[in-house]
Amino acid sequence: WIYNLYQLGRTSNASIAPSAMWRHLLENIVGAFKAGSGCLAEVIDSKGDLKIQAGIGLPEGVVGTELAAGSGILGLVVSEGKPRLLNGNLSDDQKLADRLPKRARPAPWSAMCWPLMVEGKIVGVISVNRSQEVEPFSDKDLEKGAQLIEFIAVAVENAQLNLKSAKHVSELKEMNRKQALWSQAQEWMSEAQAELEKTG
Repeated sequence: WIYNLYQLGRTSNASIAPSAMWRHLLENIVGAFKAGSGCLAEVIDSKGDLKIQAGIGLPEGVVGTELAAGSGILGLVVSEGKPRLLNGNLSDDQKLADRLPKRARPAPWSAMCWPLMVEGKIVGVISVNRSQEVEPFSDKDLEKGAQLIEFIAVAVENAQLNLKSAKHVSELKEMNRKQALWSQAQEWMSEAQAELEKTG
């Protein structure tokens, strides 16, 4: 799966739907770390707002939701620009306490989050989680993940570029269609004017 991850990061992914690619990337990372759940969010604007593009083991309806810049643990990781290991009761961490939904505060858990960076620019964030019953993640796990995140970041950036390219092509096609219609309309008006002049 490491080779597949590498290939996804290096290719343009033009033939792969972004949603399928994001899901595939997340499945590989969640499986590699024997995590119970995880999510991948994409940075969608210059402010740093996020959109959750893939999720495993998350409540229904989470995928597709947007997060304001800096909100939640994912937003914190993006704003800090560095990976984060979270173990135990997160409400004990004052920096995180106000960012957690109330239902999550009493439950100890384990999570790793990494910003997805390409040439110093953050394009998204990915996280994996383990339940209380499973051995928590370690600093070694976080470091191991950081070595793989580079490929995911490149794949996410490629997906963004492909979407922009597809949108540009679509806009060009629409513009060409309108120009063709306008040319036809002008030709029709010229013919109509000529007929009027003949009969006038």
